[in-house]
Amino acid sequence: MSDALPVLSWSEMAALAQGGDQEVYSVLLEEVYRIIEKFLASRISDPGQREDICQEILLSVHLSLPTFHPKNSFHAWLFTIARRRLIDFLRLKKKRSGEAAVEGSFFDDFRAPEEHAGFAEFIEVMSQLSEQKRQALSLVHLQGLSTSEAAARLEISETNLRVTLHRAVKTVKDALTS
Repeated sequence: MSDALPVLSWSEMAALAQGGDQEVYSVLLEEVYRIIEKFLASRISDPGQREDICQEILLSVHLSLPTFHPKNSFHAWLFTIARRRLIDFLRLKKKRSGEAAVEGSFFDDFRAPEEHAGFAEFIEVMSQLSEQKRQALSLVHLQGLSTSEAAARLEISETNLRVTLHRAVKTVKDALTS
């Protein structure tokens, strides 16, 4: 994101993109691409196929963006799209190879993070963190930015970001294990 843009949540970025802000939309797609690559990395071993499905997901995000409601979780919306495109891709792959159609239970592990046990507790702990700690965790651990990229966005030194991240992770870990 350019230095002139403030740190925005994905939902805020999507709302601005819906309003026609091309710069924010471009940044949103770059961040979505990084997250989708990570999501697919453990599920599709072939880099070419992984890139194909990633492009399919980005196209679906682009075409579906007008249906996104900014008050909802962009993360849940995105992973619903990603999971569905992945299922479609794997079913097509099975049909082409002559194997039986993939059973729905195979995809149980492809749930959005919001559907996993403990997610509500995690969100509660995150909401109790300071804004800077929450943003640092989100940028580095959820959106996949490097520490230097996240530090630049938050307008703090990389060392300060690392300390903030360490404290935030410790706080979350302590709260979730107590």
